[in-house]
Amino acid sequence: MRIYGFLFFILLTGLLSAQNPGFTARQVYGMVVYPGCEEFQIEQKAELSQCLSKNLTSQLADLMSDFGAVLENFNTEKAVCRIQFVVDKDGKIIQIKPTETNNYLNQLLCRVSAASMQMISEKIQPIQPATLVDGSPVNLVFMLPVTYQIDGIKNPTPLSDYDFTEMVFYTLKSDSETYEIRLDEKAVKLKAYEVSGDKSVYLGQFNSFEEVFELEPYRSLYASSGDRHLVTEKNANGKIYRVYIKDSEPDKIFVYYLNNKTEELEAELSRKEFSWTKYSALVLR
Repeated sequence: MRIYGFLFFILLTGLLSAQNPGFTARQVYGMVVYPGCEEFQIEQKAELSQCLSKNLTSQLADLMSDFGAVLENFNTEKAVCRIQFVVDKDGKIIQIKPTETNNYLNQLLCRVSAASMQMISEKIQPIQPATLVDGSPVNLVFMLPVTYQIDGIKNPTPLSDYDFTEMVFYTLKSDSETYEIRLDEKAVKLKAYEVSGDKSVYLGQFNSFEEVFELEPYRSLYASSGDRHLVTEKNANGKIYRVYIKDSEPDKIFVYYLNNKTEELEAELSRKEFSWTKYSALVLR
């Protein structure tokens, strides 16, 4: 039995601020000097921070211009995230990582922002590193708040509608019962629920899909679905959607809607494409 899982305007909200671990802006004598900011002295920390912020904003805006289409697809005006990175003593941007968030759109923005920062780090000239009073270069940790916002959306969906703690991977249905197998990202565990309407009863957690489908009734219900497996069924804006995956086409996601109890195919997407479309919100819980 094969089992598959799945899955233009930038504002820097405030100046970049150095954070622990490592040296902070207050602890260093000389601030980092980003290429193009050499007009300022190393003691002019605020001015150098503003110049660094301005330069990163411009480069991120160019690299992330397509993210507006993602927000449009989700019918949302903005997403927010924070990216942590280090300017090391050799003047390189390293250890780029997004901070945790329980909002799906914010997660997508963090992924784009981190990838864009990595591209910037690979092409820019070395940055003049932060220094102590004796001139010794040191690593400096920064937290970069990013907000991506677009205009022109009528009746936008609140960003909070994309908050989640779990994602549905499989929905298993019998004549009388419905079970959801969900991923808890923070716990890195799979969890089983019995679902009835808007109510969910927690049944237990597992380390892998193999563990889940060793047990009944999950094993029999999964096997009875044949080649096509239901990921989720959800009412969104008055329309009932069903998302399926197929053993014979493991790289694709199929999205249907119910039209007078008849399934109509609305979208056929690659797994990567699915993650960036409004349909991915159907699996959020």
